[in-house]
Amino acid sequence: MNLEDGRKIKIETHEEDSEVLLVTSSGIVYYRINNQIYYALISGDTLTNTSLSVTGDDVPEIHWAFLN
Repeated sequence: MNLEDGRKIKIETHEEDSEVLLVTSSGIVYYRINNQIYYALISGDTLTNTSLSVTGDDVPEIHWAFLN
């Protein structure tokens, strides 16, 4: 939920092992589905320009992300 405007976005992955890792102030969301991390641009109440960022056996152990 966007605390500033109350907007909500639901990400349907159809996978049990999924989670949002990071939402940036520029409107990019990083989320994990099993052993893959994706990123996408928040546009209104949907995600656009979704891309695969990384795949690997260690990815399921990643549960949050921080950027400088």
